Amino acid sequence: MTANQRSNTLPFRPCGGSVRQLDTRLATRISAQADRRLRLTALVHGMRLGHLLDQILSQHLPTADQLTAQISAEGKETTTDER
Repeated sequence: MTANQRSNTLPFRPCGGSVRQLDTRLATRISAQADRRLRLTALVHGMRLGHLLDQILSQHLPTADQLTAQISAEGKETTTDER
């Protein structure tokens, strides 16, 4: 284990469970600091990481329907501009 991996390791004890390490990165493209902040926030709020991410994305990103409408509108603008 490298020093960087050790610095990203957080001990976690699920309710009544054994201690395990939360050291798996979500993605290679997010910074270690962002990864750690997400994991600590999930720990503080007693949420699973997936549920926390779902909540954050739902609050801060447009819905799939809104994105579809936006893409459609941009496509119509492009078609109109080409004429």
